[in-house]
Amino acid sequence: MSLYRRGSIWWAKWQIGGRRIAESTGTADRAQAQEWHDRRRAALWDEIRLGKKPARTWDDAALDWWQSHGQHKRSAEDDRLRLVKLTAKLTGKALDGITSESVAKATPARGRDRRVGGKLKHGKPLSPATRNRYAALASAILHHAASKGWIAKAPVFRYAEEGTGRFDFLTREEARVVGKQLGMASLKRPLAENTMRRIATTVAATAIAAAAFVVTAAPALAEVIWDL
Repeated sequence: MSLYRRGSIWWAKWQIGGRRIAESTGTADRAQAQEWHDRRRAALWDEIRLGKKPARTWDDAALDWWQSHGQHKRSAEDDRLRLVKLTAKLTGKALDGITSESVAKATPARGRDRRVGGKLKHGKPLSPATRNRYAALASAILHHAASKGWIAKAPVFRYAEEGTGRFDFLTREEARVVGKQLGMASLKRPLAENTMRRIATTVAATAIAAAAFVVTAAPALAEVIWDL
């Protein structure tokens, strides 16, 4: 029997052309492992005995990368979840036909839907940072495939610009203007300059965020507000 278990996963082993080969089938299901074994053995026979170069797919590269690198990373669980979503769209696709554009199309547009209080809440659109994590994962897999000679070269990925999420402090003069509008100058005990700058900066950042929300979420309301 050329199938055997390592833990819960079935592995396959062969001797073809004087070479001993052992590979993981990637599944704990006996029937699926046997099916994978038969396909892989035929492909190895063509490759070793007949000199045919196999046509590798996304599935081959993703599995090989996961077994050799992905499962050992600190971010393994996050990468696994992203890999499942990418593979749902890229499964069976030839490696030499995968581009940065096809990866972008395979990347989900939104996060997963959830039920909150019995109501379905749709996931939020993915942030640029999250989209970049998908692109980085695909890039790592395709560079791994290139290192094994499965493709000539990995495609180039262009990453979305990620915001810092920070709002710079107002200048002293800007803080004084905001402080005057807030009535800080009339306080019985004047605030220290740095304290006033922090408060003024927080108020300004909150106002900008609120204005941005109104513009994007309720443009009709924004028009009314601007006319007031």
